[in-house]
Amino acid sequence: TLTAANCSGTLSWRKDGQSVNYSNPAVVTQSGVYTATCTTNCGTSVASNSIQITTGGIPNAPTLAADKTSLCAGDFATLTAANCSGTLSWRKDGQSVNYSNPAVVTQSGIYTATCTTNCGTSVASNSVTITTGNLPNAPTLTADKTSLCAGDFATLTAANCSGTLSWRKDGQSVNYSNPAIVTQSGVYTATCTTSCGTSVASNSIQITTGGIPNAPTLTADKTSLCAGDFATLTAANCSGTLNWRKDGQSVNYSNPAIVTQAGIYTATCTTNCGTSVASNSVTITTGNLPNAPTITADKTSLCAGDFATLTAANCSGTLSWRKDGQSVNYSNPAVVTQSGIYTATCTTNCGTSVASNSIQITTGGIPNAPTLTADKTSLCAGDFATLTAANCSGTLNWRKDGQSVNYSNPAIVTQSGIYT
Repeated sequence: TLTAANCSGTLSWRKDGQSVNYSNPAVVTQSGVYTATCTTNCGTSVASNSIQITTGGIPNAPTLAADKTSLCAGDFATLTAANCSGTLSWRKDGQSVNYSNPAVVTQSGIYTATCTTNCGTSVASNSVTITTGNLPNAPTLTADKTSLCAGDFATLTAANCSGTLSWRKDGQSVNYSNPAIVTQSGVYTATCTTSCGTSVASNSIQITTGGIPNAPTLTADKTSLCAGDFATLTAANCSGTLNWRKDGQSVNYSNPAIVTQAGIYTATCTTNCGTSVASNSVTITTGNLPNAPTITADKTSLCAGDFATLTAANCSGTLSWRKDGQSVNYSNPAVVTQSGIYTATCTTNCGTSVASNSIQITTGGIPNAPTLTADKTSLCAGDFATLTAANCSGTLNWRKDGQSVNYSNPAIVTQSGIYT
């Protein structure tokens, strides 16, 4: 229904520029561009604003497309709906969801869309099924044996892989089925590949071949033990049965071995091919809290700009210095320029010693000038004067007329002159 306002004369309608006979309001059923003019005895107006009427039926269903339909962790798919000139409405598993177009989806489900215009809503589009998954877990490898003698083989089995299994030997790809029959020595691993990617490597299995196994390699977390302490010995490179010895005698230890006694430790490795020679030896020693260091000084009294050298002896560990009871960072020997009471301690893996003997360093500057007084300054024949020097705690040196003279203090003088 088209309604024309603001015309007090005769209203004339046009459709697509052609005159049509309509009343006002005008009921129209055809598409087109409609305008109107108004005529009075004074003439005809210019054309009104135009209104475009369109016609159509229920829209066709949109067409959905996806850039991918299988998602892995953190992944997304882009769904695009085509052939909809109206309002697009999305559904996931039959439930309305609010997406734009294209739609970015991260969840599994069955996605459809409909298109709505003023003529109605289309039937549902084609459906797109999105599935989700994760990176596969690493397979788990087992072997029926890990040490092969001449002509022997091992069977490696990979479990927990629902995708494609890939084998590696010493880091290089090898073509094996599952289970894998192997006759060569090496470190074997496997990965599992699905549409979500490739797993990290499985546990590794080392296959050894040949005759008598190689000797194990022993390492220790420490080789010097204090009272109540222990060391952990670890034997590597033995895929058979490990046998420990202490001072040449068989001892029953697991691996790693916890030892608390001093001695020389070795191990051998036994497989179905024989027993290795002895491993490298690890010597474990035991000890106590270290003794206090002994410190000496080349001087103990310092003047301005002077220094003393303190030397600490009898410490085979880490030496720590203290000045007036506070920790100070010095090397050994220590060069010190400040007064104070100096001590040192010695730290080893068995603990820290008691404090060393103490050395006291004193400091001072150039002494002040003495003060001279005289009981008289004018002498007659056979007379003398007594000069007294105060404020000198060191050695006093006299001068008469600028020349050194040998006087005690007080000084008895009988000659004229200028005394300092």
